[in-house]
Amino acid sequence: MVAAYTEITVANPRSATATGTVTITDPLPAGLTATAVAGKGWTCEGTTCHRSDPLPGHSAYPPIRVVMNVAANAPERLINAVSGQKDVIPARDACPYGWSPDQTVAFGKADSKVRNQQSPDGCTILDRIWDNAPFASHGAFVSTVERETRHLGPWQRAAILMAAVRSDVGTVPEFDNSCANRIAFTFDDGTSSYRPKLLQVLRDKQVHATFFDNGVRVEANPQWARFQAAEGHVELNHTYSHVHMDQLTPEQNTEEVVHNERVLAAAGAPIPFKGIRPPFGGSNPAVQKLLIELGYTYFLNRIDGADWLPDKSAAAIRDDIVAQLKPGVIIGMHDGPIDTPAGAATVDAVGQIIDKARSLGYCFGVVDVSGHVVADRYVSSGRPIPPLVNPVPYRIPLAFGTEEEIPPPWVPIK
Repeated sequence: MVAAYTEITVANPRSATATGTVTITDPLPAGLTATAVAGKGWTCEGTTCHRSDPLPGHSAYPPIRVVMNVAANAPERLINAVSGQKDVIPARDACPYGWSPDQTVAFGKADSKVRNQQSPDGCTILDRIWDNAPFASHGAFVSTVERETRHLGPWQRAAILMAAVRSDVGTVPEFDNSCANRIAFTFDDGTSSYRPKLLQVLRDKQVHATFFDNGVRVEANPQWARFQAAEGHVELNHTYSHVHMDQLTPEQNTEEVVHNERVLAAAGAPIPFKGIRPPFGGSNPAVQKLLIELGYTYFLNRIDGADWLPDKSAAAIRDDIVAQLKPGVIIGMHDGPIDTPAGAATVDAVGQIIDKARSLGYCFGVVDVSGHVVADRYVSSGRPIPPLVNPVPYRIPLAFGTEEEIPPPWVPIK
């Protein structure tokens, strides 16, 4: 489970090239347990890494990423010391699954360009603003923004207020998405012929999703990935051809990952950050190390309802998912697996899951580069949802079901 991560960067501030062996040790404090440590060009064992290649002046080595679990009983404050440098880390977040500090303060298309600053308690500017939702009117929203930004500098506050005035908040009907019990939908193996119907359900329910799509399918129908990016969904990596990464060489896995990046970018849906879900859960230590060296966050933490089984009903999928819900959960689904004819029941289940989750007090978000669920607001692009254009690729032989059950038109992956 990707619970948290930190990055360590070694830089040379001098003009002359630095030579010799560099050793970095990160003795994690109680409450943090490393699950993977890697960095391009680094040799790591445990939380100690070293390298001996020269480092030119005024440059830095690729960072070391330490992926770790956080204990439920971790102290309120953790102190992590590396080479004399200390970080004080708050282990408790007053705004869990809130708005990401890696974004700007934006209200739909109205973007202030001001960084969404995070307070020591873990809450951001957007967290404090949206904590007052729902808003009775646009004026009430603008007044809230004015109140919640009084601590900022004059230009930052003015920019955020201007964005609030330009926004549509309080002028259009929308679902209240301001609760702390936030969860997120992810869909693997896309894109399939079921995608247009799913996109309509998500638009009707005002829920963004994170799509882990395969390039071999995106190439066949790039219009869907392009629409998803415009609509505000998150497009991430699932390899080009849905491979078992545990069974391939590092060179083959790198090509699968990088090739998929190129396909998504060419389709008009470049990945917003390096996030990947390895197909089939292919995530042995060697694969994890490679993905970290490529700069990727890998998403393995999810719940699912075994929706890839062709004979599983929408009600069964819904009930299996709802029974596993808890704050911060990432829901893994397939609206048309690449190796089974399933998908129709999944799409039918999605709307039911959304309605049931909302009745239980949950809101919806997306995933971010940290591997966590973060807050989100759905603002439709207004574009028409594209139809199917070309046959959808499937991996034959199927893992479950028969070829006769695959929705036409389709073609086998060569």
